[in-house]
Amino acid sequence: MFNKKIEFISYILLTLLWILTLITYYDLPDTIPIHYNASGVPDNFGSKSTIFMLTLIGTILFWLLTTLNKFPHIFYRKTVIPVENAEKQYSSATSIILLLKLAIVIIFILIVMFTYLTATGKTKGLGVWFLPFVFCLTLTPTVYYILKALKAK
Repeated sequence: MFNKKIEFISYILLTLLWILTLITYYDLPDTIPIHYNASGVPDNFGSKSTIFMLTLIGTILFWLLTTLNKFPHIFYRKTVIPVENAEKQYSSATSIILLLKLAIVIIFILIVMFTYLTATGKTKGLGVWFLPFVFCLTLTPTVYYILKALKAK
């Protein structure tokens, strides 16, 4: 049930990412930030149409993880998983991928939103909080499930 809720929320947020991109595109100036340094300050600029590239990259990552999640057994190619433990292991692997998909969509929504806010002069970049936030958002599920697997042994 948890996985289905995460999957549903991820699809809703992916749709929101595209809606946000389409809505903000028309208000963007011709030149927008297209890259940020580690402090979250824009350090490269380009055409406003690159906002679609950003959303497309997020969508491609989303679909790659969706495809990967259909084959959880490939996560364990070098490990023999006992039949009685396989469902639990595959479920954990699937949960990690689902949480990473959710994290990716959240990250790309934030980047599109802050690109819009920066380009329109409402803020000055992503902020110093962004990079640590991304690390926490992407590493937390992985670390959690690794610790859970180690504890189960």
